[in-house]
Amino acid sequence: MDNKPVVLSVDDNPSEVALISASLQHYYDVNGVGSSEECLTYLQTKRPDVLLLDVNLPETTGYELCELVKANPRWSDIPVLFLSGRSEIEDRIQGYNAGGEDYLVKPVDPMELLCKVRLLSQRHLSKASLDNQLKLATKTAYSAMSSFNEMGLLVNFMEGSYKCDSYSVLLGSVLSLMNQFSLSGAVQLRPKGQYFSDCTSPTPISPLEEQLLTQGSNARRIVSHGSRALFNAPKITLLVKNMPMDDEGLYGRLNDHLAIVLNACELKIKSLETQFELMLRKKSEVSIVLNEAIAHMAIFADSLGNFKSDTHLLFQDMIVDVEEGLSRAGLSSEQEQCILSTLEESRDRFYKLSQEEIQVDETLTLLKQDLNKAIDMV
Repeated sequence: MDNKPVVLSVDDNPSEVALISASLQHYYDVNGVGSSEECLTYLQTKRPDVLLLDVNLPETTGYELCELVKANPRWSDIPVLFLSGRSEIEDRIQGYNAGGEDYLVKPVDPMELLCKVRLLSQRHLSKASLDNQLKLATKTAYSAMSSFNEMGLLVNFMEGSYKCDSYSVLLGSVLSLMNQFSLSGAVQLRPKGQYFSDCTSPTPISPLEEQLLTQGSNARRIVSHGSRALFNAPKITLLVKNMPMDDEGLYGRLNDHLAIVLNACELKIKSLETQFELMLRKKSEVSIVLNEAIAHMAIFADSLGNFKSDTHLLFQDMIVDVEEGLSRAGLSSEQEQCILSTLEESRDRFYKLSQEEIQVDETLTLLKQDLNKAIDMV
């Protein structure tokens, strides 16, 4: 029968090995060696499914050989069945302490031997299957926990990127996420007419890296070469220099995560562009209004100056006309003096009012200066 399980019998008595082989040959491929040294040499290149150890070996006892086998991680899971002419409980306990799985007293009954070997072989296969299932379950659980942690980092990034109010803050958020994913590389944002680049390491971006980042706007979505990869969108490129080639699961998850980052950043950059365009438009409109206000103030100041000048001339002409009229009116000196005194008082009040108008001019000048400052700040 092909592919039969292998049993290694360690016994210095050839007749015992022959008996064992005859008992198991229909179901197992039985190999025999005569000493502990030969057993250890055999195990260096081959791996039996069950190990039968005679307790009374020439150089070392079967118990000592079992301890050597169980101490080696390569062989420790091979089930051991002791064969002995002694049936005392102390002997069985000694075999158990040495690491054996079962104990059979000589002379051996062929059917009992076959049953015990079959049971040990099946237990060994079941244990190996359970170990593989446990490894797979552990790997799956670890992958799920890692994925959950990564998704938490991604959610935090999405929430933070929504609050970014400038391209530099958004750039810093992407670099921070890359550090949290243990990725080294560089990032470039490309809003209209601008470029913002930075890297995860303290050393500056190299000229070649800068070229790769800039050309990413016209490249495929993902360009990878070994552990290096470019993740591209029209307004952002991520350069990763240490993708985990030895972990296919993590590699795939990072591809998915970084694709989400690209989409989020692309939308945020467009949002910031719209926001800044609206701000510029609003500033332009405010500047126009302020400039119009300054122009109206200048017209008002000119009109006020002309009014003051015309009023002064009119008042002076009126005084001259009154003085000439008084000389022809034939009034007494007292009457003339009364009228002239009244005119002089009015003139003094007018001059006082003119001084107050000067303060109005100064206030208008200060207001104009404030409006010009406001235009510069818009």
